[in-house]
Amino acid sequence: DARARVEPHVYETSSLAYRGLAVEDQHQSILVSGESGAGKTETVKILMSHLASVQARTCHDLDSESIARNLSMEESFGASPIVQRV
Repeated sequence: DARARVEPHVYETSSLAYRGLAVEDQHQSILVSGESGAGKTETVKILMSHLASVQARTCHDLDSESIARNLSMEESFGASPIVQRV
């Protein structure tokens, strides 16, 4: 299967997480990891934006302020020192 050999795409990951929440009623989490400068913060921004976009299409009570607060909180964690064990 060709899909098994390809890294997961950020939009597919976001869509699957939303489906797990909305359709299957299962808690979801997404772990974004990588080297310094690899784009973790930008990837999380894309994930949050995509989840908000999908939510807005299906439910009109989207709290955009809550999403903005979560992005700010995520960025503060992004600035935290990272301990790497070798």
